[in-house]
Amino acid sequence: MAVTGALTGNPLGRQDATGPAAVTPPAVNTDELAVEALAALGYAPTKQAANTQNGLRQPRDGVFFEGFDADLSMTVYQPAVGNPMPAGRYYLSATCSGEGGFTINWAAPQGVTGKSEFECGAIGSAPFTTTADGPITLYISPNDAARGRSGFALELSDALVVGATGLLAEQPTANHLFGAAGLLENDVPRTDVDETEHGVNTYKLTFVCAGQGDVWVDFSGGEDGKGSLVHCTEEGYVHVETLVPRAAGAPLSVSAELRTPGARIGYAYRVEQI
Repeated sequence: MAVTGALTGNPLGRQDATGPAAVTPPAVNTDELAVEALAALGYAPTKQAANTQNGLRQPRDGVFFEGFDADLSMTVYQPAVGNPMPAGRYYLSATCSGEGGFTINWAAPQGVTGKSEFECGAIGSAPFTTTADGPITLYISPNDAARGRSGFALELSDALVVGATGLLAEQPTANHLFGAAGLLENDVPRTDVDETEHGVNTYKLTFVCAGQGDVWVDFSGGEDGKGSLVHCTEEGYVHVETLVPRAAGAPLSVSAELRTPGARIGYAYRVEQI
């Protein structure tokens, strides 16, 4: 069964189409199409799905997906990460799977607004800058061709996450197992666990961070693990660690914890077998 909805954040509601403008197209599983759109952005709907689908990242803050029902006029999403979200440069990426397209309007503090249109089968991006701390609200509206025939996914990132993700993509890769990306702030640690049974092999963690501050990174396989204090920089820093668990079948885990009070660090990582 398909899993759909916000990975994190606050879906604020939806508005249905009414009157003669409402369309009743042939039955299509738009929730499954939304998961396809999410995969096009590089994400799985759940951690478990990411662990079984090679190359898809685990859920992270600021990612949202949903099917466009036949009677849907608009759905509203407000990312919860860092709410109120800090002023700065943001990047909105989105796509849909199926037919038609959709429009995203955004609103931020001090009257900052904008919109961008997206078509199914293509990933579009729209950078924008906010000038004050506060919530960012996204209004997603399908066109007539998309209602009942497509599902969408979007990803909202700030410049630090984009920088870390881009630098990670430049690093060589082998047998990708799992990975994630996001933002560390407010002293809230992030831990991801891959419950898949792995053999006694050599596993490599490539951890990239962007921003000014220190992050404690743990890479573990069962009872075996390594911890390192990573000194992140604004330009981006690449940390590599290898691990050979002594017991087969041990779950692999990655933990990242901010060690510099008040810092904001964008990070991205992947684990692979070498």
